[in-house]
Amino acid sequence: MIKKILKRPIPFFYFLFIILLVSVFKFSNMPVALYPNVSQLSFKVVSRGGDLNKFTYHQKYGQSFEEMLLNTNEIIGVRSMYYKNYYRSWEVDFDWDIVTEKPKVF
Repeated sequence: MIKKILKRPIPFFYFLFIILLVSVFKFSNMPVALYPNVSQLSFKVVSRGGDLNKFTYHQKYGQSFEEMLLNTNEIIGVRSMYYKNYYRSWEVDFDWDIVTEKPKVF
């Protein structure tokens, strides 16, 4: 095999050149993203309890709880829902640059 290549090297180099061109073309079209496909850190809490309706609960506890969460540097959004059957839910979105090494105490 090597003797055949040494007798006629030009076709072998053409073959290697074609493989190189195809490799470069395929490599340039690889589906590689600059940033990984991740989602922003968020969590949702659902609670039920008490005999307060949604309006009274929001006035007594909900507003101050939401303000406390929004005054935290790492939290960028709070969505709250108060349902008529005494269920409450809060969904909190955190900043992308949050440092998770130290726990935050409210």
